[in-house]
Order: sequence, then structure tokens, then C-alpha cells
Amino acid sequence: MSPSDEANTAAAGSRRGPADKCGARAAGAAGLATEPVAPSLVELNGVGVRFGRKDALRDVDLKVEDGAFVAVIGADGAGKSTLVRVLAGLRRPTSGGVTRSVPKEEVGFSGSEFDLYGDLTVMENLRFFASVRGLRDARFRRAAERILEMVGLTEAADRPAAHLSGGMKKKLGLAAALIYEPRLLILDEPTIGVDPTSRRELWGIVAEACAAGTTAVFATTYLDEAERARRVVLLSAGQVTEFSPEMTADMTEGWRAWVLPQGAQKKELRVALARAGLGPRVYLRQEGLALLTHDLVEAEELAGRVLSLAPGTQKGRCDIRPAGFEPASLEPVSLNLDDLFVLVQTGLAAQRGGGS
Repeated sequence: MSPSDEANTAAAGSRRGPADKCGARAAGAAGLATEPVAPSLVELNGVGVRFGRKDALRDVDLKVEDGAFVAVIGADGAGKSTLVRVLAGLRRPTSGGVTRSVPKEEVGFSGSEFDLYGDLTVMENLRFFASVRGLRDARFRRAAERILEMVGLTEAADRPAAHLSGGMKKKLGLAAALIYEPRLLILDEPTIGVDPTSRRELWGIVAEACAAGTTAVFATTYLDEAERARRVVLLSAGQVTEFSPEMTADMTEGWRAWVLPQGAQKKELRVALARAGLGPRVYLRQEGLALLTHDLVEAEELAGRVLSLAPGTQKGRCDIRPAGFEPASLEPVSLNLDDLFVLVQTGLAAQRGGGS
């Protein structure tokens, strides 16, 4: 959190409640829970945010219950950062209302960019942010020892923040947000730009905080990270669609996923996809060409169209594989969150008259 952001949410206070696993009480927001719904910490009602003529958020309704673990996903520019900043109390809506049962001083926030003080050491940064919340002297020393061990920065306590690696800077940002034990933790793309090992470590830190009772909301562009959450909020054109794992079966009914493995021909496939213009149901995964269809016949037909348009294919001969492509069978794969994202985006576009 930047110093100006911290000033907006400054005051003394800390809280510790019963230990709950992240998301254990969050299903009620989707109307799926049989248990009583947990109390809401923050609720958005018809919230809109406008920058000039652009609507970053439009008529957003969202509840974050105590104990929830919520992922916010969407394409670049969809409004993810704006939404999490509204939840954190760092952005005032242009329209609509925000109801809070958790005071802003019990909200921890860590942004996508490193915005702590690079010329201060790790410990000095923590001392500054803790002092803003009234955490000083012996209480600060105990909290700092705990949080540095938690994030793995004990040995780097006296190192200037500017000299930390990207992953260590992310850990310091999390430490600054967690040192006063917030009731609600809000993270804006917490692992962007870090290596896979650091990503795992960062999520381990978040999981530990959640296990101690912290409610968490995070924005991410990594769909595999969103699968960690109990609830997923998809942002598209400033509006939200919420779903949970229990809802995916209904949302994907009748759809199947297939992959045509292609290792070294990604460049040719990208050209072919652009030429084919088949929309988002045919795209590239790490494993190869992915297709979302209703049956194998449709998948084979679409794959054939793409391959026939790749560089090196003889014109007018759709049954000829491009030079360098090995014939391969389509492999059925499980629908994942990438596929769900594509299907939901396509559905949203159709509802608004866009089409896929």
C-alpha cells in the first residue's frame, strides 16, 4: 500500500477471531449453502466507477462475507483493480453504495506494484506501516518477528527494500498488509511478475493468514490461481458474473474440451487462428490447440479448418497438414477455468448484442 493509500485507511486496531479455512463459509453468496450465511464484511450495491467517459464498473452488486476467499478475474482493463480498491475503501464509487461492517483500519491491502519505500530496510518499512496503525514498541517487535518468519524475510530484515528480488518485494508487500492482523485482506494481482517458486510461497502465506481467520479477496489474471478460491467473480465490461465450483456443471453443460498437441509450431498456429476467425472457442494452450465444442465431429472440423490455413498449407487442399505438422488425434481433456472463462465471456457478449 502506498503511503497515501495507507493514510486513507489509518487508525489503530487489530483483531483475531476463530480460525477458519479460506472460503469455508463463502458459498452462501451464490445461494448454494445449506448453512446460515456468514455476516457480510463489505457489500457493494449498484456500484459504478467512471473515469472520464469510461465506465470502469457498472452497477456492481457484491458481498464479501466473513471467512470468504474470493477471486476476481477478467481481461486487462476489465476493472479488477478498481473493484478491489473500492472494496478496500481506497476508491470512492461514482454511483451506488458501499456498506461496511469492518472498519477500514481492519483492512489490509497490497497492490500489484511495489509501492513501499525502497530506501528503507525491510524492518523500517514494517515499522512505518505498523506505527500508522498504532502498533509500536514491544507489540511491534513481537508482530515483526512473527510476520518476518511467516513470509521468510527474517534474514533480509536489514536489507534495503530496493535491493530485494521481485518475489521478496511481493512478500514484503504482504507482510506490510498483514503485520497488524487485518480482518479483511485485499490483494491486487499478488503474484504478477514473480517466478513459479515465489508464487507458491506467496500463496502459502495467504493460506496461513486465512487459516488464522482472515477473509481474503484477490484479483488475478492467472486462472489457475482463481481455482484456489471458493467463489469466483468474473469482470467483463465493468460488470460482474459470479460463480462457484458447484455452478460450473450447469454453466458447461453440453460442452467438451479437446486438445490437438502441437509442440514447436505455435507461431504457425497463431497465424492460422487469425486467418480462421473462429472466435474464442478455439485458442492456444501450452499443450497445443484447444477447442471447445459440443462433440468430436465439430472439434475435428474446426481443427481441420485451422490447420489448413497455417503457413505452408497448399491452397485449396484442406485435408493436407501444413509443412512441419505431425498428424495427431484430438485428445479429450477436462474443462478447466480457462474454458469456463471463455464460455462465460462468450455468453456475456451474446447477451449484450456482441456475439462471439
